Amino acid sequence: MKTRILFFAAIVVIMIACNPSEPSVSQDAYLSRSYKWEVDYTVEDGITSSRTILVGKDTVISNKTYRMIDNYYPMRQTQSRIYMYNYESKKEILLYDFSLKEGDYIEQQEDPFGGIPRRKAKVIKTEVITLADGRKARRIEYEQTYPAPRDPDVEYVGNERRGILGPLDNSMTTSTLKAFYENNTLLYPLPEQTK
Repeated sequence: MKTRILFFAAIVVIMIACNPSEPSVSQDAYLSRSYKWEVDYTVEDGITSSRTILVGKDTVISNKTYRMIDNYYPMRQTQSRIYMYNYESKKEILLYDFSLKEGDYIEQQEDPFGGIPRRKAKVIKTEVITLADGRKARRIEYEQTYPAPRDPDVEYVGNERRGILGPLDNSMTTSTLKAFYENNTLLYPLPEQTK
């Protein structure tokens, strides 16, 4: 009987070690309902429009709780990652990983409109910056020039040029993150960056 218990315990330990899961955190760390992104979009014909991206209600998909972003994109977070549920593939995709170090890679999604396949961006620099409210945030820069560079990512903010939906932006538009707010207080860009 002892042998069976030890065997069972060993299998459980091996399964946990081979399939580590990152601990979940409060959905408010990166996906707070008090966050708001102001983004300008310019399409190829030069027409520009502004959009406010908000965090909405929670929803459950495949036994996981997601928060709806912009009333369409279900996202969830773990300790340092943000995932989005892709309705088309019925799988999660990794949008952000704020635990990356120099030399690490992050896979980016293909652009279905431009026929761009999956590609990877290499982390070339990480630093800690201070947001306007004094909060520390990791900023990650990437090396990738084809087919388009991945702009730096900033904790809480998302993509530095495009906001939380940055990795989903396609080549038919150019996005500019005008402002990131919490409770209508500007947190990013920092005042010295807007001069």
